[in-house]
Amino acid sequence: MHSTEKNNKRPNTYHSIRSKAHPESTTNQGSKEELVAELGASALISYCGLETSSSFRNNAAYIQNWLQALRNDKRLIVSASGKAEKAVDLMLDS
Repeated sequence: MHSTEKNNKRPNTYHSIRSKAHPESTTNQGSKEELVAELGASALISYCGLETSSSFRNNAAYIQNWLQALRNDKRLIVSASGKAEKAVDLMLDS
């Protein structure tokens, strides 16, 4: 599979993680689900052995954009990580 094909599948991964983490949510619910999706996608990529230095840098850069929000809300990373873990577990058990 070419890297562009892998990158095209990434939005589907986000959608799947968001659906598993928040089955009642809509795409307009808010940006916190995007953090959950990014954390979950990062975990899945690593779990599947698909992580590359490029994907790691991209994930780190995306999460770095959240630093101010994470500093302002100490519970955000715990909450988002827990939801991402739950979603990944649900996906892997499916």
